[in-house]
Amino acid sequence: MLVYYFIFFLPLYPILLKQSKLQTYLIFLNLIFFIFFIGLRHEVGGDWWPYIFHAKQFYGLSLKDFLIFGEGVTSSNQNELLYNFIIFLSVHFGAGIYGSNFIFTLLFIYGFHKYLKSLPYY
Repeated sequence: MLVYYFIFFLPLYPILLKQSKLQTYLIFLNLIFFIFFIGLRHEVGGDWWPYIFHAKQFYGLSLKDFLIFGEGVTSSNQNELLYNFIIFLSVHFGAGIYGSNFIFTLLFIYGFHKYLKSLPYY
């Protein structure tokens, strides 16, 4: 349980420092840590198995079939083209659901960091 307390308080350590290069370095390390911690999760959350089911639909699917939403894609996410394309690429590059989770985490952490930089005490 102490590990989770450490992770919870990890983003607070750079705040204790005044504006310095060390603070910037620690913020960067925090971002990298959370990208890997969130992006490479394994069987975490109630939505894990639907994600696996969705990714398995793209195994063996050709790009042509993917683009016309043909064979094998029976998902409620058919209208979410970018989401499906990222999962399709991740599956075909051999990263499976982990690659797509990693990409989505990169996008989330990037946006979150941009938002936090607009705040006065970050």
